[in-house]
Amino acid sequence: MRTALAVARVQFRILRHDPWFLLIMFGMPVVVIPVFHRVVGLWLEDAGYPGADGSEIVVPGQMVLFGFFLGGSAGFSIFREHGWRTWDRLRASAAAPAALLAGFALPWIIIHVLPSYSWPPRRCAPHNSSMACRTLAPCCSAV
Repeated sequence: MRTALAVARVQFRILRHDPWFLLIMFGMPVVVIPVFHRVVGLWLEDAGYPGADGSEIVVPGQMVLFGFFLGGSAGFSIFREHGWRTWDRLRASAAAPAALLAGFALPWIIIHVLPSYSWPPRRCAPHNSSMACRTLAPCCSAV
């Protein structure tokens, strides 16, 4: 576990110096969600769901869409180690292969999950019984 956390700490340090991917991962949902929120809300109202505002579909959909980028991001981190010619040193170290992979994946998992729980819910009141608010209360407030 210490090895995975050490590798994750180095990956966070690398991300701090190369923030473009983080800007894309956080910026795109901020741009896309409001656009699709309105369109899907109108579609849901037309389909017979008068109380729906679109966030029931758009926000979880964006979470899943950007969740697919996790594997590629972790893979790119490993590929970057190959490009820097440090992967052989990492593999020759005492670190277990599972600890190395966990260390490369952990930052991306945190980057994906943390924003969904960092925004306070606006639309999902505690008394709201819709499926989206009961199961996805932390991320339905992203809009």
